[in-house]
Amino acid sequence: MLSSIARLFHRPNRQSAEGLCTLPVPLSLYEANRVLAFAPHPDDEVLGCGGTLSLLAKLCPVKVVLVTDGSGAGELPKGTAELRKSEFRQSLAVLGIEAFELWDLPDGAVTDSPDLGRRIATLLKNDSPDWVFAPSPSEYHRDHARIATAVDRQCRKCRHVEKLIFYEVWAPLQATHCVDVSSCWNQKMDALAKHATALRYGDYRAYMEGLNRYRSMYLPNCRYAEAFQVAKLR
Repeated sequence: MLSSIARLFHRPNRQSAEGLCTLPVPLSLYEANRVLAFAPHPDDEVLGCGGTLSLLAKLCPVKVVLVTDGSGAGELPKGTAELRKSEFRQSLAVLGIEAFELWDLPDGAVTDSPDLGRRIATLLKNDSPDWVFAPSPSEYHRDHARIATAVDRQCRKCRHVEKLIFYEVWAPLQATHCVDVSSCWNQKMDALAKHATALRYGDYRAYMEGLNRYRSMYLPNCRYAEAFQVAKLR
């Protein structure tokens, strides 16, 4: 029974003969020329797409934007925001990513405002990425969802953006694509370890491993995978 399920899941066209089960397909990283990723908070860049970004960083320029100040919406001790931004920089270094921006919007109070839209539009124009990563619009955290909406709107106006790729953190998404991150799993775990502040408040290692292990079922001979939803821009 298990072997027959595996054969179904790993058919070349990723779909059963009866059309009952359309599955996520591998995301071809070699198609990317310049990548821009938006992380609402420190650690989202690792949890949602850290493995994929580390693989892409070996192939093309990658920049990550930390949108909020990481202050925990006022729930964390004074000075935590600066500490978390330092952890973010250390995490990117582990992933092999040098380029980043800190936007310092208030954690927990992001709005889909004209100002946010202008900042995204300006960055898209100046950096000219062809691939953009953002949290999924279906994320439970309102900062994530609002950033997703704002990024989506601006990407649709940019002809040079070929792929808008949503990642999952707080809510599993209906995946269209996935990436085998088994080869860089230790690197991803090491990057997450840099976020010591977040790890004091949750067992994110276990959560991340559980999600990425589950997503591995879509790829043959895969131990860990990240899943994405590629938006239809045009």
